[in-house]
Amino acid sequence: MLNRYIIELFENSEPLNERTIAEIIEAEEKKLDSGIILQGSALDGEMDDFRVCRVIATSNPSVKVGDKLIYLRFKGSAVGKHLIVLDKDDILAKVVE
Repeated sequence: MLNRYIIELFENSEPLNERTIAEIIEAEEKKLDSGIILQGSALDGEMDDFRVCRVIATSNPSVKVGDKLIYLRFKGSAVGKHLIVLDKDDILAKVVE
């Protein structure tokens, strides 16, 4: 409940100095060709150095709310377990779907 409140608080904010506030996306489960289903925690090894997040507020003209971004694992400032504040230089790429 508190996490939802914090997310809503940041959704209604305006980051300064081309920063981006994003909600961290946890790894999803993946089905292997053999039929084995791996939970998200088992996939962490595949993306040890990178993380994916969804933008909820930004002052960076290169991204918009709803974009998925890739950033380095130890970049940005964590806000609780589910949010991160990224400087424009912390963002490696925008996921194109």
